[in-house]
This record gives sequence, C-alpha cells and structure tokens, in this order.
Amino acid sequence: MTSHVPLITVLMPVHNGAKYLHSAIESVLCQTMRDFELLIVDDASQDESSAIIRSYSDSRIRYIRSDQRLKLAGALNYGMSQARGELIARMDCDDICLSSRLALQAECFHQQPDVDICGTAIETFGEGSYGVQSFPRNHEQILAYGLFDNPFAHPSVMLRRSLFMNHKLKYDVSFYPSEDYELWIRALRVGRGTNLAKVLLQYRIHGASMTRAESPEMDAKACDIQRNQIQRMGINPTHEELLIHRYAGSHRVFPEATMDALLKL
Repeated sequence: MTSHVPLITVLMPVHNGAKYLHSAIESVLCQTMRDFELLIVDDASQDESSAIIRSYSDSRIRYIRSDQRLKLAGALNYGMSQARGELIARMDCDDICLSSRLALQAECFHQQPDVDICGTAIETFGEGSYGVQSFPRNHEQILAYGLFDNPFAHPSVMLRRSLFMNHKLKYDVSFYPSEDYELWIRALRVGRGTNLAKVLLQYRIHGASMTRAESPEMDAKACDIQRNQIQRMGINPTHEELLIHRYAGSHRVFPEATMDALLKL
C-alpha cells in the first residue's frame, strides 16, 4: 500500500525558533483543512527547537534536519526539494496561521487553475505597530507593484509546486535576505499570481525578526532586484535613482542628508 500524498505541504524552516515555535505549529495543526503535511526543516538549531518538534506525535509532521547552517534560502530550497504536496504553503516559525488559511488558498487554486502563486493579507502583531497589510489582487497589479516592492507577504504564500519544478525555480541565496522578492519576480514571468483580500496570517514583529534585523541588507538587495526589472524595460537607473525608487516604493522619506547630496549633482 502506498502512503497518502497530501494536497498541501506546509513548509516551515526553523533556526533557533523555540520561543514561538509551539504556537506556530499549533496554528497549522488546527487548520480546518486536514489534507496536508507539515514539513519542518531544522536549520542547524542549537536551542530547544528540535525537542519541541519531536514532542509531537501527529503523523502529518515530517521533520528533517540540516546540521550545516543553510540560512533561510538554502533551507527553503532543501524543503521544496523534499515536499510531496501539489501545493506548497510557506510558514515561518514565529507566525500564526488563521484556521481557514489552507482551505481558502486551496479553494483559490481550484477555482483559478491558471494561478500559480497565491498570497494573502496579513496582520502584524508583537513589538511595535499593529495593523493589516494588504497586497495587490490581480496578476497585472502584482506585476506593477513588483517594480516598487515585494508583491507578496512571504510567509502567507502558497504556490503550485509543478510550476517551480518544471521551470527549475528556486531561491537564489545571493539575494538573501530578499530572496523571496527576487524569486517571485522570476516566477511571475512564467506563471500568474494573486492575493486574497482576507487576513489569513498573523505576522509577528520582534527584535530578531528579519524585517528589523536586516533592513539595510534588504534595501540593498531590493535595489538590485528593481534594477534588473527596470533594465529589462530599456532604462538604466543610477544608484541614487534606485535608492529614491526603493524608498518611495516602500513609503519612506528619503534621508535628508542623501537628498542634499543629490541636489548638488
């Protein structure tokens, strides 16, 4: 007898994530949809993450460990190569899925067979400001938005595995920590995207989260991603123009000192 192949693989990388891991796992196991596997990739954790994962006896959990630090992009590539589901849902070890997340995203793929990437609106919580963040809904809007900023909330994304396997699409580790943004832009050239308006993931903000810890590096890599897109349109922006473009796209005021220097050019 062959083992059941799940419709969805929930892919959760973990590196020293013990503090919030239990809540993240529980939010996946409590989904209204039951046809999934939770594939947890332990990226050389040195804390209690392994013990927490191994404490569960739920047969839907698959645990694989890398003793060598892969970082997020490498761990996700490893996990995607091991995923069995027709659909792959991203999940971070410090966030929380709403109980209907998998069901509603799977229904989107069923109703729209041309869709290959489906994100959702998210609600931020934890340290700092709270609020709902929404993303463009249809494919054309997503393409336009992608010129200025990431058109998907990474841990909310569900994707069609066949598109990524057939086109050999994977995270480019050289774009860390903006590897997801770069991957979506490449994937959208061969597939179609959408975002659900409903909040289906709570995104935790804390001192160690990537959004805070690596913001300068994310800006630098985002500029590289945007340069590639703009150059494909026959335009060659300067570094300063790219920085202004990045700040405007992410709704931030460009630093006064930098602007003063630009006005003297």
